[in-house]
Amino acid sequence: MKKLFFIEGVDGAGKSSLIQELLKRPAPRGCSWYQTVEPRVPPAPHVTPGMAQALYFNLDRRLHLEQLATLPNDTIIVCDRGPMSTAAYQGAAQGVSMHDLTSLHHLTVSDFRLDFDFHNIILQLPFAEALRRVKERDGKVSEDAVTIMAEAWNFYDRRYSRVSIFGTEHVVGADRFIDDLVTVVYGIIERN
Repeated sequence: MKKLFFIEGVDGAGKSSLIQELLKRPAPRGCSWYQTVEPRVPPAPHVTPGMAQALYFNLDRRLHLEQLATLPNDTIIVCDRGPMSTAAYQGAAQGVSMHDLTSLHHLTVSDFRLDFDFHNIILQLPFAEALRRVKERDGKVSEDAVTIMAEAWNFYDRRYSRVSIFGTEHVVGADRFIDDLVTVVYGIIERN
């Protein structure tokens, strides 16, 4: 069974930086790494926020899982974003209900339960720090973008105390040096 680790968290949490540094290390237990991202192709501008984007992301995930299912079983797949990002950004931030997102998710992944061991590594950090990092990376950030990011952050913050329908959750404090963060996440991958 392939291990699929979705690296999740708000913008600025350090997902891409973590993956870049993580994959410099040898994969555990003689396995090989496979790096990917969701969505693989951003939605066209006419795909409106909310349910249309949630449908788009879930269809893209379905096609993505079909592709990933062809990889050898000793592959550790590390994906930048995944179902929790869809729930945070298209759900909490755009008004799609958790019930609808859960239904879409089950339709998307139900055929793949025997192919993958799903894990979500959630990078947690204070909202002010995430916003500071985004402004440092992107420059000016619109008020709408800040509002959406805040709603997504609130979603991730509330999720920590609930059981996930999206796979096993591992919450990691992202307000640390990148080498320390990589060591912690590598340990999670190695143990699972």
